[in-house]
Formats: sequence, structure tokens, C-alpha cells
Amino acid sequence: MPRWEYKVFHLNVDPGKGGEPSGTAGAAPPFTQSYLEQEFPDHYKHPPAQDGAQPAAPAAIQLQEFLNGLGAQGWSLIGIFPVGPMLMMTLRRRSSEPEPQPPIPEAKLADAPNDRLDAVLARLEALEEQLETPPAASPPPGLTDGSVLPAAALEALGGDVAVSAREAAEAIGYRSTASLSNLGNRSGYPAGLVKLGLNGKAAVYRGVGPASSGGKPQRHWLVVPLSRLTG
Repeated sequence: MPRWEYKVFHLNVDPGKGGEPSGTAGAAPPFTQSYLEQEFPDHYKHPPAQDGAQPAAPAAIQLQEFLNGLGAQGWSLIGIFPVGPMLMMTLRRRSSEPEPQPPIPEAKLADAPNDRLDAVLARLEALEEQLETPPAASPPPGLTDGSVLPAAALEALGGDVAVSAREAAEAIGYRSTASLSNLGNRSGYPAGLVKLGLNGKAAVYRGVGPASSGGKPQRHWLVVPLSRLTG
């Protein structure tokens, strides 16, 4: 829907001439002589002439320039309306104010008790995993989600390129980072934390490092085949 803003001018009216504007020829003007002289002093002191003819009616010329100035600012005259004994000139134009947007509700999970939050995260992770295909390969014995590789095993993977959580989640078969972030939040993000994938790969948490785009630091993961891991 279009949004409008309005400008209203109170016009002085001679009480003896009536408060309503008239379109009838020869009708008395709705503006008093003293009001016109006060509002348009330049044209009364120096009335403009048109093409060398007799000076034009100064009030009409001044009012024309007044309305043209408002028109250049985008204002459009709606009309002149009586309000009791007063006469109001009303103009409008499209509003330049941006349309207000509905407020975005903030997440309340952070304020919930820890046990309730853990239950919600676990349920989200279980629902996501149900939507995915089964793992393409079985993990080594003793290796499960949440396992933490020994320092030596993690060091052996040091030559692999670390990627962001989103890239790691997609590389091991998930559509979002929920499984990685839920596991990391529950475990405290220890270096060597393992998240088993759905395609024969696993993501191993390496630590926090600079982002490839040069932004603020982010969590880095290694993506490796399950066959390279030991429980």
C-alpha cells in the first residue's frame, strides 16, 4: 500500500464573505485583502506584468509560484476544505520514510535450563540424521560421535586442509552445521573431537583459526576418510 505524508495550511478567510470556497463566477474571493498583502508582500509592492500588458493579479501569481514551489518538492494539492470557520489548504506526497518492518523475535533457547537445551539440541540432531542416508562405511572399532583423537593421531592429520564448519558439514553429508555445532557445544570443543559422517568420512575439530576471507576467527575442521581414524 502507498504511504503518504500531508501538509496543511490555514488560510485566513473574511468572515463576512463566507467560509466555503466557491467556483461561481463573480463570487466574492475567500481571502481577505489584509491576509493577501501580509502573505504576498513582494507582489503587492511590485506587481508583475505579463507581456507588457496590465499588471496581473498579484495574488494569483504569488499563489501560483507558491504552489509551483511545493509541487517541485513533490507536494500535490488535494483541495481547500472548510473546517468550521477556518479554511484549510491540504497537500500530500508519497512518504519518503521506509515502511516499518515487523520485529524479529529473538531466540530464547540460551535462557533455558541446560538440561532442556541439551534435550532440544539432541532432538534436532536426531531429526536431521533421520533425514539423511545411512553411513557408507562403518567407523573403526571404538570410534563414535564425540570421540576425541589422541594428540598424536590429530598431529598425524596436520597436513590436511582445515575448512569451516559449513564446508565440513557438507563434505560429510549433512545439509547444515547443526550436527557439528550441537556436538561441539555439548563437548566443549576439544581438539580432536570427531563427528562421524554419512558418506564414509568424518569431521575432526582442529581449533579456532583465521577465516579464509580475512574476517573474524572461526572454528576449523578436518575432513578425512573413516579409514584414517583410530578409536
